[in-house]
Amino acid sequence: MTINNNFVAVPAQSKSLDTNTVTTAVGVVHRQVVSLASSDATGSYLGFNSDSAKVYLTNISLPLPTGASTSALQTTGNNSLSSIDSKITTGNSSLSSIDTKTPALVTGRVPVDGSAVTQPISAASLPLPAGAATQATLSSIDAKFSALGQNTMSASTPVVLSSNHSDISVKNKSSSFSNITTTGTTTIKSGAGIFRRLVINTKGVSSNTFTIYDNTAGSGTVIATVDTVNSTGSLEYGLAFSTGLTIVSASGTSANATVIYE
Repeated sequence: MTINNNFVAVPAQSKSLDTNTVTTAVGVVHRQVVSLASSDATGSYLGFNSDSAKVYLTNISLPLPTGASTSALQTTGNNSLSSIDSKITTGNSSLSSIDTKTPALVTGRVPVDGSAVTQPISAASLPLPAGAATQATLSSIDAKFSALGQNTMSASTPVVLSSNHSDISVKNKSSSFSNITTTGTTTIKSGAGIFRRLVINTKGVSSNTFTIYDNTAGSGTVIATVDTVNSTGSLEYGLAFSTGLTIVSASGTSANATVIYE
């Protein structure tokens, strides 16, 4: 039997998948039943016997599985790939353009004018950080220190010297004095000062005494009590007083004494 493999007449369309399946390495395959025309009897289907025979089939088209790639789909994919490639090329060109715009470092610095020399910046004013000192704040501080050592004790800023501070030279000013020759109360100074010394020029007589007060009257805080009958010469004190300096000469005949103070 001779079969023309280019002209096999199929009497009727007869292609179908039956329910028989075969499991292969690529998955489950359904058997397809195809009816072929017989070369001996026109209009009859081809039959097979026990003899081995070669059958040549020409397939104009076969159905594709769901989602299989077609020529049209490949063309679309190729166009998409070309579009992506053009965008990547454009992106590389843009990056190259950016690279040419970035100035090269000169001695580790980015040049502003190509010289890599530090450029001065002029600004009329710059914002201060929160809490920064202003002229008003500094003026207030200045006002507190302006009287340092230039005013009375109550209006001056105290200064504490360290215990191991070197000696400080102080310019001595002339002290004041008052001479007492009679008994009674003598207010020598009102206000704060320093009682430097008491000089007995002539002794007192008959239990005469000098009582020295830190006050403007012959009472209050006693600085010292001096027996002028048995005392002679200069008696050093160097004591500060705060209210005033008053001396009361009492009993007998007053000594002649000089009070030196500041």
